[in-house]
Order: sequence, then C-alpha cells, then structure tokens
Amino acid sequence: MELESRLQELEEIEQEERERLVKEALGKFNVFLHVTAWFAGCAYLILLGILVPKAMPYVWIPVGLWTIGLGYHFWRAWHPGDRYERARRKTLKKLQKQEEQLTSDAGQADGLKSPNDKEDYQGQQ
Repeated sequence: MELESRLQELEEIEQEERERLVKEALGKFNVFLHVTAWFAGCAYLILLGILVPKAMPYVWIPVGLWTIGLGYHFWRAWHPGDRYERARRKTLKKLQKQEEQLTSDAGQADGLKSPNDKEDYQGQQ
C-alpha cells in the first residue's frame, strides 16, 4: 500500500512537471502572437498619426504603453518566476516528510531505533 501511494505521488509530480513545461511553451508562443498584433496595431496608429497630424502626439501614448506591456509579457514568458518552483519545492518537502515518517514507522515496527540497527541485529543472529 505504501509503495503504491508513493508511486502515485511520484507520477503526480511528473505530471505537474509536464504541465509546467507545456504552460511555459504556450506562454512563449502567445508572446509571438501578441508581437504580430503589436506590429499591426502600431502600424495602424502611426498611419493614423501621419494622416491626421493633430493626432500624432496622442498616437505615441498607446504605442508606448503597449510596448511596455509587451516587454513585460516577454519577460514573464522567458522568466516565469517562482510560481512553479515554489509548488515543486512544497511537493518535494511533503514527500520527504512522508518518507521520513515511513522509515521511522518501519523502524519502530521492528523495535529498532534506526535502519542501521537492523543491520547490527541481523549480524548478531
């Protein structure tokens, strides 16, 4: 039973890792979709500014803000941050605690203090 639950938890960790990699890849793909929209939108705004000279100063406000947003999107796509890493560490700590608990429970069930005591006990027989 213990082994089955341990294997299931390891499979869940692997599945989470795969999902994280897919999310990162999709984030990078979405950046390039937004870059194409940025080019089209900026081209339209600049053309509008050329055709209506009074609007030219106001064209640069959305272009600048959109560029800043796109830059942030680039940054987040290639530097996803600690979101995934924190979740991974938390899961690994949980598994380590369970493993420690299992080894201590196994040692107590045998009436032994540590796994090394088991080797000494077998050597005495």
